[in-house]
Amino acid sequence: MATETNHTFIPELDGAKEDATYKIDVADLLLDIKVLIKEYYTATLTEDKSELQIRFNNGQAFRLALSEIK
Repeated sequence: MATETNHTFIPELDGAKEDATYKIDVADLLLDIKVLIKEYYTATLTEDKSELQIRFNNGQAFRLALSEIK
């Protein structure tokens, strides 16, 4: 049986406290993901609303759709 693991990430903000809460929206999260992907892969990234299309030089393509679960 798989165990679900939750991680909490708090960005380094000026004056952030240990118990700080930070709310991120879909657009911010997509931007962060784009930056991370560019660090590790060579790909063409296209953002369309809440989706990110990722195309690699080998012909593979992926669509990552994000929405907040409330």
